[in-house]
Parts: sequence; structure tokens; C-alpha cells
Amino acid sequence: MDDRPSKVVAKSRATELIELGSAKRSEFARKWLGKTVEVLLETAAADSAGGWSGEYLPVTVTGSGFASNTVVKAVPHRWDGSQLIAKPAAPAR
Repeated sequence: MDDRPSKVVAKSRATELIELGSAKRSEFARKWLGKTVEVLLETAAADSAGGWSGEYLPVTVTGSGFASNTVVKAVPHRWDGSQLIAKPAAPAR
């Protein structure tokens, strides 16, 4: 006796789970908008740098003067569906 669902049912369930996962990830990412996060930069270009936050979210930090393999503080202001877009955090006074 095979207890597996049909291919149609399995594909439908997989699609539903992928959509749920995407929605949950977006919901989680949006909770960080406006909050300071630490970002480990992996790539640096002339006008931005990319890396991962301590919350395991991909982040692009806009601006210049970044170096790879450094940790910076940034404030995300937008979630584009796949990554947080952030500005460098103002230095503490």
C-alpha cells in the first residue's frame, strides 16, 4: 500500500509551502526596517556593498567606501522581496 499523495497533490502542496515560506520570510524581514542591524559585507562596489545581517537576511548597503570582509552597522529602509536595502547607520555620538 502506497500512502504517497498523487503527483498533482504533491505539487500543489509544495507550491503552497513555498509561497508560505516566502510570505513568512518577507514578514520577518520587514520587522527589521528602521532598526539598526550589523552586516557582514561580502562584496563591495563603488556605490554599494552586499552581505548578510546577523539575522541571516541578505542586505545591500548603499554608499561608498566599504570593504569586503568587514562588519558595518546599517539601517534597512526597504525590503525588495529578496533583500533588505539599507543605509549606513549614523555613528554614535
